[in-house]
Amino acid sequence: MINIGIAKKYKPLLSDKDAFYAEAEKLNITHKKLNLPDYYHLGNLNLDSNFAEIGESDKFFTTSHLPWNRNLTDYEKNAELHMLSYKKDSVQWNEVKEKLNLKCFTLVKNTQIPGEVAGVHMDISSGFTFKTIEKEYEDFTTSDLKRYIIFLNDWTLGQIFMFPNSNVIKWKKFDIISFPWYMYHATANASKINKEILLATGI
Repeated sequence: MINIGIAKKYKPLLSDKDAFYAEAEKLNITHKKLNLPDYYHLGNLNLDSNFAEIGESDKFFTTSHLPWNRNLTDYEKNAELHMLSYKKDSVQWNEVKEKLNLKCFTLVKNTQIPGEVAGVHMDISSGFTFKTIEKEYEDFTTSDLKRYIIFLNDWTLGQIFMFPNSNVIKWKKFDIISFPWYMYHATANASKINKEILLATGI
């Protein structure tokens, strides 16, 4: 995965709403001009750990989860994901750490039930930046930040992961993709079964 642009310290950038979105918009325009792919398919991880837990229900798009207010549509305010965070040094966390060669990261399982939609958005990674990051890594930059999606079940008709110029479908269990921190995306589940993914964010 390539994070384009000049590396900037992520933590102070995230603390300034206007600067953050300006940088993201600039990079999205450059990304499109360079005709770079929206995401990269990295193969299949073939994980051994148990990811069967559902996790607790949590509102996905609410202002309480953001460091600043945003204009939200009603469906964004009401969108819901079941979320489960895996603790550092758990079996699942350690396996993903080893296979992705990460030093410091968060690992979250998102379960999207049938009928749910997560509208177009950009993940700001505040949970990693302000809550999880270890002292020795706190000065990480935009070039260091990595985002991975690992699919936990085979694709079925009606499930989709959307980027500005491409859509992800027909994935297999444990397929993995990566995408830049500034990339807009959306997800939907119009199937009859849950869509389950792991989201790994870190350096």
